[in-house]
Amino acid sequence: MASDRFAVAVSNRLKESELPQILEARLALEKEIARLAAVKRTDEDLKELENALEDCHGRVRQGIEDDMLFHAAVARATHNPVLSELYNVVIRHVQENLEKLLQEKQYDSGAMKLHDDLLAAIRKQEADEAENIIVKIVEFDTVSITA
Repeated sequence: MASDRFAVAVSNRLKESELPQILEARLALEKEIARLAAVKRTDEDLKELENALEDCHGRVRQGIEDDMLFHAAVARATHNPVLSELYNVVIRHVQENLEKLLQEKQYDSGAMKLHDDLLAAIRKQEADEAENIIVKIVEFDTVSITA
């Protein structure tokens, strides 16, 4: 119940925000998520991440859902339910409002290489590298959105 109220409150706040503010918040959140996932991930998390990234490469689902599911798996690998839930609310907002702008760029070879690199950094438990790569991924998305 509290979880639902949290999601609604954050979602309502996002609806009232300007796109640059949302993108800044997403970047700040994803940087910490990438760092924590690299430090706290388990072997089970790695398997989930590998499967999610394989789906991204295969574009198994419609739109940008495979990409969002990969990033949600990264958030779960933090083993911090607050961060994971917050990320899910933010990324749902991004998906609902920006999917058309991101759809084609999200899966091009440059974007997929960055995702492969992120998984490699998490696998090696290199938090600084994971953070640097997530910055590049979000910058890549931001260019797609603002172009």
